[in-house]
Amino acid sequence: KKQHELLETFRQLHRSGRLPGWRMAIVGGCDGANRDYALAVKRAARGLPVEVHVNAPGSVVEQLLGEASLYWHGAGLGEDPARHPERFEHFGISVVEAMAAGAVPLVFAAAGPAEIVDDRRNGLHWTTLDELADLTVELVGDDERRNELSAAAVQRVSLAGGKRTGVLSHAS
Repeated sequence: KKQHELLETFRQLHRSGRLPGWRMAIVGGCDGANRDYALAVKRAARGLPVEVHVNAPGSVVEQLLGEASLYWHGAGLGEDPARHPERFEHFGISVVEAMAAGAVPLVFAAAGPAEIVDDRRNGLHWTTLDELADLTVELVGDDERRNELSAAAVQRVSLAGGKRTGVLSHAS
């Protein structure tokens, strides 16, 4: 789901001082075939305000989503949908759960997440990591807009029957 690429984007934003006081939590399942990738993400997170949770229990996932202000989702980034459709998120239940928790979703503009998130109404679409970074900085600097999108995200999933359950949060 492009956790390494998302982490590198966070690293650049953090080191440039564009996300003061913000932290990142990376949450995902991992089987034996993906162990090396998960370990590489954990190593890359060292020295950053980043927590990596591999195979976290549901209670931890729910807690993290409840604390999150923003939710980044990158499945499909850099992939060819004709050659590798399996590398795109077909639905995106994690996006729905994040929205239900009030996290503003910033999703790669393709497949299921892009259909769930109505761009600029209850979340944001992006196509490049630079665009993700710029959109994130805009939301970090605009509490009113972030709160509007958060409320709209919660409303969107509550209308669809979602439950209240991203990735970036700010230490108040």
